Amino acid sequence: NLRFFKDFIPVFFKTTLYGAIVQLLQLFSALGIVYALGSESQAVIFLTLFLCSSVVAVLPISMGGVGVRELTFVYGLALLEMDAGDGVAFSLLFFLITAFSSLIGLFLSTKEKI
Repeated sequence: NLRFFKDFIPVFFKTTLYGAIVQLLQLFSALGIVYALGSESQAVIFLTLFLCSSVVAVLPISMGGVGVRELTFVYGLALLEMDAGDGVAFSLLFFLITAFSSLIGLFLSTKEKI
């Protein structure tokens, strides 16, 4: 890594810290969704599957990870012999919240082009 990516070494730790902060904020958001669904007793399971689904979602399998996140919850909760309904609802809610909050960027970028 040092040989091929030596230009990125000065910003490596800074970007890693920013990435960790973003993941922590996403966990807080996910925890809020868990409480909104009334699944507080399963919070650790949902947050663990959420982190796994975030990793799976970046694989080039689908557009934006849609469907892959939900499938992670279906299979993960099935392995734990739990109902997948709340997990799929959780995943879809997180996706919708992320998508709607990202729409702000659409309006900001069109103002700059004008």
